[in-house]
Amino acid sequence: MYIAMNFYDKEVDSPKRIFSLDVLRALAILLVLVCHLISRVWGRENLTAYYFGTLGVEIFFVLSGFLIGRIIIKSFNEEEKFKIKDVKKFWVRRWFRTLPNYYLVLIVSIIIYSLYYNTFILKDLNNLKYFAFIQNLTNPPGSFFSVSWSLAVEEWFYITFPSVLLAISRFIKDKYKTIIYAISIFILSIILLKLFVAILSPSSDFSLFQYTMPLRLDSIGFGILMAIMYNYKNEFWNKNKLRLFVCGSLLFISTSLYYYLVILTKNEGILSRIFFFDILSLSIALLFPFIYYLKRFKNEIISRFITHISLTSYSTYLIHLLVILIIVKLPLRIINKVIISTILIFILTTIQYRFFEKPMTSLRERFSKQPKKTK
Repeated sequence: MYIAMNFYDKEVDSPKRIFSLDVLRALAILLVLVCHLISRVWGRENLTAYYFGTLGVEIFFVLSGFLIGRIIIKSFNEEEKFKIKDVKKFWVRRWFRTLPNYYLVLIVSIIIYSLYYNTFILKDLNNLKYFAFIQNLTNPPGSFFSVSWSLAVEEWFYITFPSVLLAISRFIKDKYKTIIYAISIFILSIILLKLFVAILSPSSDFSLFQYTMPLRLDSIGFGILMAIMYNYKNEFWNKNKLRLFVCGSLLFISTSLYYYLVILTKNEGILSRIFFFDILSLSIALLFPFIYYLKRFKNEIISRFITHISLTSYSTYLIHLLVILIIVKLPLRIINKVIISTILIFILTTIQYRFFEKPMTSLRERFSKQPKKTK
């Protein structure tokens, strides 16, 4: 473990890293891992584990929105006007961060699944949708590369929200009002879409509203709202961080109880389908102002380990089900399968981050540079 972490001395100790966000990212991926280790390896339909997975993804969504929001706001404020070139730069940087790793694991998944099930996965033409991130455009995805549903949500948010912001910036000059109107219109549009779907398909399963890409874009939007508060209303952010934390905690507890007592018992109504994940995302978002100032732990090994888990979280999210798919068939005791899966996931994601994800991400600096202005 020490050798693995030493691969990342510069990243782990970088003063630019915000430790509190590393904690949230590490927590999110560990919740997802626990969920899938229990359900896939242990083979138990544990409701608590299932909620862990749901919660892990929601943390990822809100955290992603917060980080994307800060990037967009920074770019937005540096220029007199928000231009197409700024959107293109944002896309290039995000795509070098996400697409190479995604397509690598997608291709590996096609090979492994084809060998595992003794049939070429792409015979099912629906699986071609994964290449365009439309595998859950109208319905939840299938069992193949199932974790990619949330990545489709992320990628389409990268495309749609900056486009909405660009369009609104043509009519409103005030930058604060522009981004407020943009995210408000964006979130409300998705809520109206969910209302339309709920009315049109009243008997549809709750999973349609949980895993279908267009119906989940608003969850990331709540992270954008917190980025707006941090950048434009920083005094309010600092003065009210404890109050917001208490409100977020109470809302989170209430939402979690509702999930257990109503949604998991299949008693949810139309309002649950429309608003549940928005309220859950909001409850998580409200915790950010307080958590944001969390300092590194005195125990340096624990702090470095958390940062390492955060750095490799994207690779972990992509490949962990592939590892579990293979290990679960070995003639071993369940506890040994869990231990071997965990260790193997840790090793493989460390290698993947060090030798593929990190080098590919670094290319964005070269391709996103703006040409120098000539006098």
